[in-house]
Amino acid sequence: MDAVQRAVFLRRGDLFRSAVAGAGAGKFLFEGDSRTPVWSEGVRRLAPADQRLHADRLAEVVSDEGERTHQRVAALHAVARIPGTGREVVARWTDSEDVSLAEAALGALAWTDEPESALPTLLAHRSDERARVAMTAAARCARSVRPSELAESLRRALPTAAKVNARKQLLHTCALLPPETAMEVVHTVWQRPEEHRDVRASCVRVALRMPGATHAWSILRESTGTEREVTKPLFALRPVDIAERCRLGYADLLLAAVERADPRTSQEAAHALPQWSAFNDGVVRWLVETTTDLDRRDWARAMSALVRLVASGEQQPAMETTVRSLAAAVNDESRDADAERDVPARQRLHALVREWGSSALRVSVSPRPVLVRGGRVLVESDPTLLPLAVEVLVRQVRTRDPAQTPDDLHEIARLLHGRPGLAATTSQQLSGIAGRVDDPGGLLPGAEGLATSGTPVEGSFAVALCAGAAPRLRWPRQWRALISRLRAHPDREVAEAALSVFTTREYP
Repeated sequence: MDAVQRAVFLRRGDLFRSAVAGAGAGKFLFEGDSRTPVWSEGVRRLAPADQRLHADRLAEVVSDEGERTHQRVAALHAVARIPGTGREVVARWTDSEDVSLAEAALGALAWTDEPESALPTLLAHRSDERARVAMTAAARCARSVRPSELAESLRRALPTAAKVNARKQLLHTCALLPPETAMEVVHTVWQRPEEHRDVRASCVRVALRMPGATHAWSILRESTGTEREVTKPLFALRPVDIAERCRLGYADLLLAAVERADPRTSQEAAHALPQWSAFNDGVVRWLVETTTDLDRRDWARAMSALVRLVASGEQQPAMETTVRSLAAAVNDESRDADAERDVPARQRLHALVREWGSSALRVSVSPRPVLVRGGRVLVESDPTLLPLAVEVLVRQVRTRDPAQTPDDLHEIARLLHGRPGLAATTSQQLSGIAGRVDDPGGLLPGAEGLATSGTPVEGSFAVALCAGAAPRLRWPRQWRALISRLRAHPDREVAEAALSVFTTREYP
């Protein structure tokens, strides 16, 4: 029956009156029965007399207490779209004792032909149990109101809106106003001393959309010293979301927020900082100083942000500066095991190298130059930092350019002369890297060159490359020949290591 009604309503205007009036009986309609269409598609195509007839029939459906509630609600939404008479029908039900009908009527006011006239009615419900529906409808009606009138309505409504959600919705409606006017209204709410934190957070969100307005920066600056829920909207903004002329000042806001006493807020601010480094030199300076200041206990969040920044290919000299500063501090600190703090500079350096190296394996930007410089700084600073330096240098092995691998490994081997234990650990690490190379076959010339040199360290590196790369290639003939040569290496430990690498398995 619905399909028939829709066809009559949309395509057969000549049958509309008889269908609505219930005249005649047919296959789907019994004598004396009538079914009023409760949709409003195409209602503006009807003649004025037909629109009034349809509105009257829908009003009867809404008034029929024997009708199912969802049909009465649907009729209210449908009649609202009928020009002229629809608005009058809907207005009669806004104060109904039936909650469903009252809320449907309030929501439908936004869809009438004069939504601006409904705004005062909707704002009158800002403090009662209908506030949720009324404020949502008011936001839509506000689009049709002149800015000067809307601003005055919001100024009167906001101070007296008892519901938190109502005040939040009204604040977001301020975005429809010119920026200066909007921020004047928002700033008035912001200055209320006992305002709810969610409402204050909405003030910050509106200010973020209008950074050119006079009061916007006042709200944003003050928000960095308030509750986390109020400050949190600051961290969601990206540089592309704000005008270029505002980016320097916005980075200053984040730097202010990161110094907060609240650890969670400070951590979120630090996480957002790296993307603003291109617009404010203070960002990199803060990251380096916080990571290297041994009196600060919040260094870990700054270190993580610095690593992400360098791994993205930006501000790479900052990492060398950080490594050099921490390495110098290692030379100056006591090596005694203290009950309160134990070699803090060395611990920070270890943490930095671990996170730095891990991020270097995950990024597409080549981290080699900064890794090489950092490793050499460690080698030059303190002999006890050699294990860290080697770890850094191994991670920069150019696995994406296998032809350069021998040069990298020969340099590392020279550092490991006379350090068999560290050489063995490095070989294990190198084997894992070789197992992740994009082109494992390209490592063969380098492995053969290492095997030919005859030194124990380079021989162990050759074994590591065989163990990591050859299994992925199913041990072709050239790799089998190389491992055979290594089993005859003059250094016994290299030969024994090669004998522990199997080309085929005798057991599952």
